[in-house]
Amino acid sequence: MAKQSKGFDYSKWDNIELSDDESDCHPNIEKESWFRMKHRSRVEREENEEKDKKKIHKEMKRDKLRVDELAARLEKMDQPAPGEEEDLEDPDGMRAEIGELSAANLARQKKLDDYERNKKWNVDNLSTVVDDKSQVNQDAAKASFDESGYALPKEKKEVQGKT
Repeated sequence: MAKQSKGFDYSKWDNIELSDDESDCHPNIEKESWFRMKHRSRVEREENEEKDKKKIHKEMKRDKLRVDELAARLEKMDQPAPGEEEDLEDPDGMRAEIGELSAANLARQKKLDDYERNKKWNVDNLSTVVDDKSQVNQDAAKASFDESGYALPKEKKEVQGKT
């Protein structure tokens, strides 16, 4: 028996936020003011989320550097060079700190994933321009009109240009 396709998944359209949705407008508030207020609150929310994301990325980078530093120290402690004194550092404490930093980074990554999963789509972030291109017609400056002002067919343009 042939496997049936599941059909199209429309779930990605569930998180679209419409700023001009009239269904949630209070009857005592002017619609244009309501739309401006919703837009302003959406923009402020998105700015706060972006600030929080940047802060989280910064903290994750800082903690990753610390984890790498502690791991290098632990590796150095496990393989001491001959004639080198034993450091006064606590390897168990370092391992515990690595575990705490790793757990904190996992929690931060989970928060970032939640931001992406619960992101509301709107007219400002629904699409992005990938390629922007302008073309200039090189023949636009050439005379392509007859004496009466009508556009000449392509064959006559070429003949007129030669005379």
